[in-house]
This record gives sequence, C-alpha cells and structure tokens, in this order.
Amino acid sequence: QIEVAINNAKRAEAIRQSEECYRKAKDQLEVKVKDLEILTGLIRAVHRSSNLEEVYNVALDSIGVLENMDMAAIYLVDEEKREAVLQAHRNFPEAYIKRAARIPYPKGITWKIINSGEILNVEDAQKDPSIGPAGTELGHHGILGIPIFLKEKVIGVIYFLSYKELKFEEKELNLLSSLGDQIAIA
Repeated sequence: QIEVAINNAKRAEAIRQSEECYRKAKDQLEVKVKDLEILTGLIRAVHRSSNLEEVYNVALDSIGVLENMDMAAIYLVDEEKREAVLQAHRNFPEAYIKRAARIPYPKGITWKIINSGEILNVEDAQKDPSIGPAGTELGHHGILGIPIFLKEKVIGVIYFLSYKELKFEEKELNLLSSLGDQIAIA
C-alpha cells in the first residue's frame, strides 16, 4: 500500500505540473493574441487611412489596454524647425503639453533617442539625471522611449510611461517597436 500511495502522489504531482504548464501556455497565448489584435488594428488603420492623426490615435488607443501603460506620446521631427513635435498623446497633463509640445534640438532625452537611434528603458525616471524637469514633474517612474525609424533614419520617438517603477520587458519592447514601425509606414 505504501507503494500505491507513493505512485498516487507522484501521479498527482505530475497532473498538477501538467495543469500548471497548461495554464502558463494558455496565458502566454492570450497575451500573444492580444498583441496580435493590437498590431492588426493598427496595420488596418495605417493602410485604410491617409489621415495621420487617425493612425496616431489608433496606435495610442490600442496600447491603452496594456498593463503598466499609464501615458503615451508620439513625437516626430520637424527638420525645418529642428524640433521634435508632439503629434499625439494619452493621459499627459495640460501643463506638460504646454511646456514640452515642441522640443528644440538637441534638448532632453527625446533628442538623445533621435540622435542615437537607441531605445531608452528607464526603471525610475525620478532618479535618472537625463530626464528633464518637465518629464520629472509628470511623476511617472518607468519610461520606454522607442525611436521611430523610416528606412535607416530616426524620424521620431514613441513614449510609454508607467507610474510603477519597472523596466519594460522584451515582449513589450517587441510589440511597442512594431507599433513604431507602423507609425513610420503611415
């Protein structure tokens, strides 16, 4: 009977592990389906609309459903005026918009991202000396700035901010970089 009890315990543990593996796979699949729906919606908007504002709004609305995203913004370069211009945003206070709707070259992290072409992923913007006063006053912590490339040239930055202290994960980086690619196509 001891052997039967041991075999039953092993079988029960194997079933529990199998169920846990299934739950994890199901959760991962649900995240991938959600990401795919976001990208599909944006791709449709890019290809059916000649209105850039609509494309920006679809992009920012689509990321509103993601966890850890409290604010988002799209800046594009105005080469003639040598400024990064705020094209669209979600949940930014009016005081920030008045202060940072146009960022002159080479000021702040926006131009740092544009000039380097590198992703900025900061766990706590409140402790990062490269974040300017307008950004610090927002009160957010996690910040992800992704360069928007057109061919091999950076034409802007898409920002995602969180009130939580966090570094965005690779799966989020991939999805949000894809959003930036679709904005560039638009």
